[in-house]
Amino acid sequence: MLRATGEKTFYYGYVVAAAGFSIWFLGWGTYNPCFSVFLKPLVAEFGWSRAAASLPHSLSYIVYALHRS
Repeated sequence: MLRATGEKTFYYGYVVAAAGFSIWFLGWGTYNPCFSVFLKPLVAEFGWSRAAASLPHSLSYIVYALHRS
């Protein structure tokens, strides 16, 4: 970006975009593959079936798909 005087300035939009991507990556990127690690302990602790324990995870995919369309 150039000022009226012709000197370049730092564009902070890229910092905001990088921060947003990092937050998204840490949130969704770690939530998604780690669910299977916690499935067996959830079933054992609460006495749920695997289907009942997986339902919220499946619903999050459906909501995400509807949101993206």
